[in-house]
Amino acid sequence: MGTIARKRAPVSRGVFRSAGRSVPRRRPAAPPWVKILVAGAMTCAVLIVVGRGSSAVVAGFSSLGTDLQRALPRPAPTALVLPAVGAGAASADPIFDDLPSFTSQSQLTLVGRVPTFAIEGGRVIELSLNNDRLGRFAFDKDGRFGAALALRDGANTIVARLLGPQGDLVSQRSATVVLDRAAPSLSVTRPRANDSLDGPEIAVEGRTAARATVRVNGRQVAVDTNGLFADRIPVDAGAVTITVVARNEAGVETTSRIPVTVREGFAGAPGSVAVKVGLDASRVKPGTPVNATIVLSSAGRPVSGVSVSLSVGVIVIGTATTDTSGRASIGFAAPDTEGDIAVVVLAGGSSGRASLIVAK
Repeated sequence: MGTIARKRAPVSRGVFRSAGRSVPRRRPAAPPWVKILVAGAMTCAVLIVVGRGSSAVVAGFSSLGTDLQRALPRPAPTALVLPAVGAGAASADPIFDDLPSFTSQSQLTLVGRVPTFAIEGGRVIELSLNNDRLGRFAFDKDGRFGAALALRDGANTIVARLLGPQGDLVSQRSATVVLDRAAPSLSVTRPRANDSLDGPEIAVEGRTAARATVRVNGRQVAVDTNGLFADRIPVDAGAVTITVVARNEAGVETTSRIPVTVREGFAGAPGSVAVKVGLDASRVKPGTPVNATIVLSSAGRPVSGVSVSLSVGVIVIGTATTDTSGRASIGFAAPDTEGDIAVVVLAGGSSGRASLIVAK
């Protein structure tokens, strides 16, 4: 007896929808690092609650950080890009080596170099002196070049141009050198030759060229803007030669030698007066008021009623008379000349001095 197949009735669309709503939906799984973070937070909370101490909490956070580093994706390393150096950061101008501002020699050997980064094939140095073109000169692999120059008296302008292969100007540098072969003027007004003087110090005064330097018996003396100088130098008794040397900026010197005689018995002679000069400031700016206190004594006792005169450099400031305590006071304004200025006091046949440094 055969089996009769039965046809099933088709399932309606509404039945499918009803069945789909009844099936629970699966949510997407959380990333591993989220689970680790939650687990770590719970672990720390438990440790704090049970009171296992701060060290356990720190250890938990450390473990959590390690797990996070392993779970999170690592970005690909990127190269560190440094900012490029802009144009003009370094000068390509030629450099002069040890070029003097003043010289007494008419023949000058010019030595210079091109900066390393500016050395390129086909480039040359063109030199000119006082607007006269001297020619083009090659430089070696290190950029060094040189030439012999004939200077004229006075100011000389030297120009070095770095040129490209087509003669185009790359950079240039200029400098001025003054040729001064004339000896500076020098006139010593005090002391006079063959003077007989009392020590232990004698005054030296005179005049030289502006901007010259002066040394008296090897000791530097301040010179003002007009070339005037003055100082007092210690001397021994007997025949003494005062040597004054003036030197200009080019190194040319003028020397004057003045023979004098310093009388015997000036030091500690009975009745001699000691002069002590004190300043209320030892270093001041030009124009600052300064007060000098002069004290005269003899054999340890004050000397009163003596007229004293005070000079600052070569300028006589004024006079005063010592009181019963042997003291006198004279005020003045610091000169405009900078340097170590001598403040000299004369009292009869005696003298004293102090040094005042004037600087801006």
